[in-house]
Amino acid sequence: MFKVVAFEDYLEREKGKPCLFALVRERGFLRRWEVLLAASWAEGNPDAVRREVMRELVSWLAYDERLDFGGVRVLPPCDPFVCSLLERVKGHELLHELRATVIGGVEIERAFIINSCRAG
Repeated sequence: MFKVVAFEDYLEREKGKPCLFALVRERGFLRRWEVLLAASWAEGNPDAVRREVMRELVSWLAYDERLDFGGVRVLPPCDPFVCSLLERVKGHELLHELRATVIGGVEIERAFIINSCRAG
């Protein structure tokens, strides 16, 4: 978890503040962690951004940490799921944790909002 927080800090310095950077584990069979990223700088070519962020993030993780990592999902800042997730943390500090909730029809086992446009 701390490596992902450090990576987000690095990414913000390199690219700019995201609207949302979260680590999410959905309920289900695989139960792997996934990074959700919504940022204005990612909108132009989200597939290229996803590949770049994935490649860089994996280089920060140890082998056993990579096994728990499911990937990176890049969403537009105005995506309904992003907006619903941000509503849950409105006014909260960074590293807000969510447990056992449903957002936009997605069953989330656990999530950490690492950075958002709602945070100071």
